[in-house]
Amino acid sequence: MVMRTVDRLVPWIVGALVATIAIAAVYGAVQQAGRSSADDAPQALISQLAARGSDTPGPVPSPHVDLTQSRMPFFLVYAADGRPVAGDGYLDGKRARIPDGVLRTTLADGSDRVTWEPRPGLRFALSTVREGGSVIAAGQSLAASEQRTDRIGLLLLLGWLLSVAALAGGAVAHVLVGRRLDLRAAGADGLGRRA
Repeated sequence: MVMRTVDRLVPWIVGALVATIAIAAVYGAVQQAGRSSADDAPQALISQLAARGSDTPGPVPSPHVDLTQSRMPFFLVYAADGRPVAGDGYLDGKRARIPDGVLRTTLADGSDRVTWEPRPGLRFALSTVREGGSVIAAGQSLAASEQRTDRIGLLLLLGWLLSVAALAGGAVAHVLVGRRLDLRAAGADGLGRRA
């Protein structure tokens, strides 16, 4: 009787595992797509600045971007020695400074793409490119992308919970109906043997 119950549960458990893996894969794909698309605006801004053809691009008509408040794309230009020489991205009233490791990697490899977190809660998609003797960096807040991913994550979690609940309900019904049928079959066998 116990083995029959376990046998009846196996397909339902497999179904729950498949639903879990499928929903986790969808969430992972959505998260990666959102993060990758956050690089689009910084890459476009870098292309625009690099097309100007100067080692130290002059002012670009844009306001100072306060990185603690704004979700607008921003740019920063660094000399080969790591000094910021231009840009509209500001943090705490000063031109923002990206990590030295990103500058070194860009100077060595020609470009870099990272998630930059200058302080907890401030995350940016940051792209860099070496242009002559300087480094052009451009970034954009990940707040909007991460909020979308979180909303989709909640919807997927709700879908997973409903799927698992439906599978659990089906498993319970399958086990109960199966036991009833087993009892009927056992009763019919018992009557048949008496006659």
